[in-house]
Amino acid sequence: MHLESKGPADLARYCAQILHENKLEDIRIFDVAAALGIADLFVVASARNSRHVKAARDDLLKKLREAGIQRRGLEGDREARWILVDISDVIVHIVVEETRRHYDLESLWGDCPRLEWSAECHPTSVASSR
Repeated sequence: MHLESKGPADLARYCAQILHENKLEDIRIFDVAAALGIADLFVVASARNSRHVKAARDDLLKKLREAGIQRRGLEGDREARWILVDISDVIVHIVVEETRRHYDLESLWGDCPRLEWSAECHPTSVASSR
């Protein structure tokens, strides 16, 4: 079973698991397909500070590479208060907590359905077992 053969929901949950392992908080997955049309799912997670954002980004990119998943884009590297990783149908937002509160992301996408996930049900070893 390889992650690249799975759908966007599995990829989003895999990303959420990686972020959870990196001690990010308030991890949510929003189904934005109908609302935005640029992606199917947004994964949003809060970091304590810019260093935490960068460390989580680095680990996410490393594990995605190991799983054979290529990213399409990476935004926000300069200040590292909000990093966006574009993985085609899934876009991951790693945001410093105060920045997330300031932009009130949950209000922006609050009408979108949420995809539930559980850290216990989605070990990252699924993708790294290649």
